[in-house]
Amino acid sequence: MPSSHDRRIHLARDGQVVAQALSLAATVTGQDREDLAHRYCAGPNSAQTKTFVAHVGRQMISQLQLIACEVRIGRALLSGAGIANLVTQSQKQGHGHGRNLVDAALAEGLREGRQFSFLFTKAQEIFSDLGYLSVPIKEYEIADLENSQGREKETASEIRAFRADTDLSTVAALHGEYGARFSGILVRSLGWWAGMLKDKSDPREDFVVLETEGLITGMVRAKCLQHGDQKAYEIHDFAAYDEAAEQELLHWIVGRAQQVDAELVKGRAPHPDRVSQLAPAGTRVSHSKAADMMVKILDFTSLIKALSPEFDRLNTLFPPDERAQVTVQVHGEAITIKVRSNGVHVQEASGSEPATVRMSESDFWPLILEGRLPKLGGNNQRPLIEKLFPRRQLSYWPGDEF
Repeated sequence: MPSSHDRRIHLARDGQVVAQALSLAATVTGQDREDLAHRYCAGPNSAQTKTFVAHVGRQMISQLQLIACEVRIGRALLSGAGIANLVTQSQKQGHGHGRNLVDAALAEGLREGRQFSFLFTKAQEIFSDLGYLSVPIKEYEIADLENSQGREKETASEIRAFRADTDLSTVAALHGEYGARFSGILVRSLGWWAGMLKDKSDPREDFVVLETEGLITGMVRAKCLQHGDQKAYEIHDFAAYDEAAEQELLHWIVGRAQQVDAELVKGRAPHPDRVSQLAPAGTRVSHSKAADMMVKILDFTSLIKALSPEFDRLNTLFPPDERAQVTVQVHGEAITIKVRSNGVHVQEASGSEPATVRMSESDFWPLILEGRLPKLGGNNQRPLIEKLFPRRQLSYWPGDEF
């Protein structure tokens, strides 16, 4: 009888093997098999998905999907290796099959140049043992919609339906500018996102823009969804140039939710920490954790270098004659970031250069995703680090989870 020593792990290239793997995932997790097949074999990110399987003898006993995607940090895109649907037959669990599958998938991710790995799971203990760290994602709910009070001051703005033939490039630029304040997962490519905006194929979705004196200053995509016996108006995309535009759009959203008989509004942007200040008076705002995301560094040096587009944007905030540098070390790898008059330069630290800031990976992720500084004691590089890693909002849309 084959034992775990006879285990074979490989990348599934045959469609029938992939279908068998997804059937195993559906059986173990209780998910719909056809939905899994559509999502990973025909969905918008199917071309970036690879399936790894483990066999003992002739029997497939474990499988997972490796998904190539990005995390946006302001203007920078970091290359990620997403892990989804790690399952093992119940009678075969506890023998390291899943761990070996993850190791194989991450080795493939590194070969592809992926800088980090992430996943969404309720079974956090398993992945903690594999070096993953938990990052909480907040979302908000706005309830008591019937008690909402209108804005005291009328504006010259108009909220109207999105027009793909005239609004697409403006909305894309708006999203890019607004997104510079965010970090978050992008499972779907920017090209897919632009194509989706152009086609606007979901008739259930509201897609509106805020226009002020002929200029588009905000946009929202949202639709009504049923959750059990509760009807919610869910925000799927949101961007605005300033707080006034955010507030105007949020008031429209609450009014629209009432029109479609929704009991509450659900969203992740504007940031949950600020929604109480923007929501209409009389409504009630509550917060919850939306997702159990976990992350792990694969290549620290490459990851920091990939932040260069965002550092270039931030360089405009430094004095023209600025000359400063800081060396950051995580997991024994050290990178020096130099601010000069001709830009921000990122390079591997020289052997003789002392690490200015040493931090654990659990300190590093809050720093780059949200600009939350670790304890630096009396370190005199704190002002520079605050400029290089500013406060930003960690937020992304439910469609970018897997």
